[in-house]
Amino acid sequence: MAKNNVTLTIPEKTSLSVGNVDFRFEVRNEDGSLFGKLCVSKGAIVWYPRMTKRGRKKSWEQFDKFMETSGRRDEIQANSLR
Repeated sequence: MAKNNVTLTIPEKTSLSVGNVDFRFEVRNEDGSLFGKLCVSKGAIVWYPRMTKRGRKKSWEQFDKFMETSGRRDEIQANSLR
């Protein structure tokens, strides 16, 4: 399994609720090079592959359907997330 580094940039608030500002994750390869960026908002999720300006956007409903049909069943949800 790949060992990527993921960094979360949180707006200057103590709450982790998604408000009017997107959460941005940077995903880096083992060597530290940028793999891509993931932006999470109230209405959608957007993936920006490295070296691109335009992302690939899915609404939460589209993302749910995508993961149900394409995602692999793997992890058991933590009690705090249920």
